[in-house]
Amino acid sequence: MVKYRKQSFDDWCFIMPNPKACIKFNEFDLLRIIPFPAGSEYDFKINFLDNDYELRMHNRGKYDFLSPTDDFKLREWEITYHKSQKDKPCKFHLKSISKPTQYFDLPLKDIVDPIKSPEFPIPFLKLGINSSLSTYKSFRFKKDYKIIDLEKQNVLELYIISSQFNPEVFARKWSFFDLLYIAAPMEYFVSGKLKRGFINPKLNSMGETNGYRREVIEINDDIALLCNIYTDKAIDGNKQNPFVSIYENGDFLKYLALAPIEDGSKYGKKPAYIKQLRRNKTNLTTQEYNYFREFFEKLEKETDTDKIDGIVLPQAGE
Repeated sequence: MVKYRKQSFDDWCFIMPNPKACIKFNEFDLLRIIPFPAGSEYDFKINFLDNDYELRMHNRGKYDFLSPTDDFKLREWEITYHKSQKDKPCKFHLKSISKPTQYFDLPLKDIVDPIKSPEFPIPFLKLGINSSLSTYKSFRFKKDYKIIDLEKQNVLELYIISSQFNPEVFARKWSFFDLLYIAAPMEYFVSGKLKRGFINPKLNSMGETNGYRREVIEINDDIALLCNIYTDKAIDGNKQNPFVSIYENGDFLKYLALAPIEDGSKYGKKPAYIKQLRRNKTNLTTQEYNYFREFFEKLEKETDTDKIDGIVLPQAGE
């Protein structure tokens, strides 16, 4: 006898095929990011395609990162980025490839929901590869792939954005914040610290011809990924192994807003939001301006800003 089950529209959406973000380098297939509708928002699955990476977990406010012991093989697992539910917080979740299936929550607690229409790009994932290796999975194109090609670079930072995100519009509306997304490594939005091993490769790439790229990859009608792509020559299997980094990103707006900015202007070093709002008087409504001013001022009152490293940006006037 055939058995049936009731399905809501959300259930139906969840089991329908979804476009996948395919990350490639030359003829190699590096990583797959698969979004799944979860009610009105999204969850994301990260598939490593039998490629082996060091897993780096960055805790909020910490200078360094955690990694599993050497007997852990990331290629034997998938990671899911789950939005929060009524009785469960947002989390990163490990799921084994082999049967019987095993599940583990990763030790990252303060995580922001991967919403589909954020005002500011949400830090998601960073990938670094050894571009001289030839042990990655071979790439085969499929029609549901949304391809992110590293080309000559070997580091990728991914931020979750809306499919309606326009980089030029964002840069006009949030010019100082946009400069931070460009110049600061993703780790800064987790710790407020500028460790040389993270910031130098990005800054060096920005000084090289064709060394740094930004792209927006639309996944579907709701969501897209903002990509910062650059080179880190230290990922060579000796100084650093190929890695995937995930982040306790619940405070990313704090570090974005309160980053002490030195840009050579007459106002000197100030939190980014103060410099930003000086510019925003003409491109925000009064309601928007007051909302963000109160929001950022509240963050500043709750934070010891002396523990956040300052950033020098080119003078651009205010």
